[in-house]
Amino acid sequence: MTTTDTQTPKLFVLDQKLSVLTVPPGESAKKYLDGDRFWHEHHKGRGGDELPDNPWKDITRKALVEGIVTGKYKRLAVVCRGGYGKSWNLVYLRNQLKLADRVPFLYELDGLKARDLRTFWSETLLREVSGAPHARQDIDPEEWKHLIEDCRVSGQFAFLFDSIDQASENGLQLVQEFLANRNWDGCPVVISARPHAIFDNWKSLVVPDESAWKFVRVEPLAVPEREFLLGPEGMVPATRRAEGAKLYKRLPPAGHDLMENPRNIKYVRDIAGKQPASSTASVKETDRLTDYRLENLRTASHLFAGAVDNMVENGFAAEDARRLGLKLKKSEAPPEKAETWQQPLALDLLSAIAYAMYCHRQPGQDPDKPFKPNVSHIPVEGVSQLLYGKDGKGGVKQMLTDAEVPNAWRVSENLESALKALSSLNAKMDFCLLDRSTDSGLRWHDRTLQEFLAAWWLARYATDDDANRLRSWRYDNRMKTEKSLYAPLWGFLVEMPLAVRTDKWFTAVSVLFEHKSTRCCEMIYRCWPSLEQSKKGNEVISKWQKEFQSMTDEVAVHLRTDFVELAKPGSTLPNDTGRFEMGSPETEEWHQTNEVLHSVSLSRFRIWRTAVTNEQYELFDPGHENEREWETEKDIAKHPVVYVDWWEAWCFAWWVGGKLPTEAQWEYAARGGSTTPFYWGNSLNVGEANFRNHPYGASNPGDFKNRTTAVGDYANKAPLPHPWGLHDIHGNVLEWCSDWIGPYVNDLNGAEAKDPIGPVSGMYRVYRGGCWNAMAKSCSAWIRGGDMPESRVEILGFRLAAGPSEPSQSPEAERNVGAEPAAANRGTGISSSTAGR
Repeated sequence: MTTTDTQTPKLFVLDQKLSVLTVPPGESAKKYLDGDRFWHEHHKGRGGDELPDNPWKDITRKALVEGIVTGKYKRLAVVCRGGYGKSWNLVYLRNQLKLADRVPFLYELDGLKARDLRTFWSETLLREVSGAPHARQDIDPEEWKHLIEDCRVSGQFAFLFDSIDQASENGLQLVQEFLANRNWDGCPVVISARPHAIFDNWKSLVVPDESAWKFVRVEPLAVPEREFLLGPEGMVPATRRAEGAKLYKRLPPAGHDLMENPRNIKYVRDIAGKQPASSTASVKETDRLTDYRLENLRTASHLFAGAVDNMVENGFAAEDARRLGLKLKKSEAPPEKAETWQQPLALDLLSAIAYAMYCHRQPGQDPDKPFKPNVSHIPVEGVSQLLYGKDGKGGVKQMLTDAEVPNAWRVSENLESALKALSSLNAKMDFCLLDRSTDSGLRWHDRTLQEFLAAWWLARYATDDDANRLRSWRYDNRMKTEKSLYAPLWGFLVEMPLAVRTDKWFTAVSVLFEHKSTRCCEMIYRCWPSLEQSKKGNEVISKWQKEFQSMTDEVAVHLRTDFVELAKPGSTLPNDTGRFEMGSPETEEWHQTNEVLHSVSLSRFRIWRTAVTNEQYELFDPGHENEREWETEKDIAKHPVVYVDWWEAWCFAWWVGGKLPTEAQWEYAARGGSTTPFYWGNSLNVGEANFRNHPYGASNPGDFKNRTTAVGDYANKAPLPHPWGLHDIHGNVLEWCSDWIGPYVNDLNGAEAKDPIGPVSGMYRVYRGGCWNAMAKSCSAWIRGGDMPESRVEILGFRLAAGPSEPSQSPEAERNVGAEPAAANRGTGISSSTAGR
């Protein structure tokens, strides 16, 4: 795990696995770079179970370099999410190509200044080749031009373009023109980017010569690599991994996923030595960043907050950094340690700069085109306006004053001095915050770090004007381009730790709950645990739920009342005891290994008689009506809603005062007290439920409808009515459940599992019940399946569940709420402990 090449990038580059995309015949590589699909396949690729038919195949670094040298990979894109090592891998490839007697050029596209693009290559190649250390100085420029032409024709040059996703418009245009110039076809080209940048620029970058492109993915770190890199440097490998494993075990389960990212590991190592392990592995929120322990790192926001706080604290070891906010003469020494107000002030100043920059257009962007936040850089000539505004108005200085940042007057009086102190702090941290370069203006060391700090500012100081900006930046996971732009900012903002956010945070996140057709349900779900824990947060939730509570039309009233209560003490329903054997017997013909039979007992709950219909769901999201076009029938208002992802189903359930059923609740309801695959017995044909024409047991084939049917259509067609009054529990549409899919509880030594809720985290959310396009065996009560939470397809809908209705609750109150009172409902439903955190 060592190298003699001093220019080889950091350690993980040599060990971290790579995969090359092998596109199935007749398909385009573009679909595998779609943001949602890429994210989950990337995460799953090294996280345990391999994906079926995974098109990403392992490739060695040697084979990758050979592929470039031999011309097998003439056009290569290195893709991964932020922090996985795109840039370091390009540095590695450049070094390896040098060893292979190639002449590689590595260009940073985010800092490219405006210039005459037609002369860029002749100017830069001549300068770089003739100015190289090994170049002969006795050759005149004309001879160099001939040598360059020979290298071009023979394919000796290799061009590596870093960070397409952060490229200025000039930089992107440069790459596009270069790829379109057939004179350079013989020279290999390697680009690095987040996948959305390739996806969004597919036509201009890839389409002209799609068959020549190969896509290599930098893979998440495997557990042994995570443990090794978490350990202290300088130890022998075995000891280093052993020490790193101790730190890894201290992280909460969700924190383990964060460690697949090399950059995050660096941040965790910064935090690890700061505090000892707590006596319990608690993830209770702390209101002071200085109290952070590894046990607190359950989201990316928690990790970044602890890391940035630790970096800034370490930066104050620089003497000049401790001048921040102090009026000292040059001859006066600053205090030995930073004052208690200096560290939070430095963090607020950094976040103000990050957010102010984010609010600017990207350099060189056409003002007539839609706004794109600036996560590139501020050129030298624009830095003054960013900091001081135009004509003395606006800018970071005024932001600090208007937001009433504590101690802001200390830096507002002399912002130039404060920036010098930050520069010293940054240098002490080896430029981990801002780029050391001075000739390109202001650039963050890492785009994601800037996005996090911009979210930090919003979480502490968001104004009504900021809320208006956020409305235009609203994250909608059905809009791919907007998602790629604003998802990181929102992702950090909604999960910002208690130790960072103020009451202004509610101003920002409340935007998510507005405007029915553009609510991002994923972000609502992710901020919900934090909202529940405060009075202001509960006010946001209650206001949102009152939208439904105030509806009096027939659809809403029916939605409030169409349920059955189960597992109720003294229930008069047949076999409704609240206890059952979940799973399937090993003797069952279609038994699956994940259906281990085990005893379960359930507390009292309610479940709705049918799946949620189109007309019911569109009370929540009127724009969903556009998703009905896949159906051939004109009137499908009473058909089960489909094209709803898990987050949308979850949000709808809470909007009406309910929740999604747990997997155990769903199976208990589906069985209706039976022990057979279907509540009526051991066979199923298409006359009895809506599924694909592959019957189960001793049944005859029938007609395949090839579509959904109205809920309740099969109520009188099944051999027997459901004993508890449910409809379409077998077939029609698959139904989302609340759980992550995972192995059933198997360590209870025969004891009953009480109200099981599945794993605390995972990759796929459970669905149950089979559908119109599934075979009969997939419609049984015990068959299990799962999909990515953002999956939105024509076979997947959901059914509601809720806690019990209280005996003292009046029928009128029941109709108005649809479940228990809001506060009680939130206490008995999915909370911060059961919401997949």
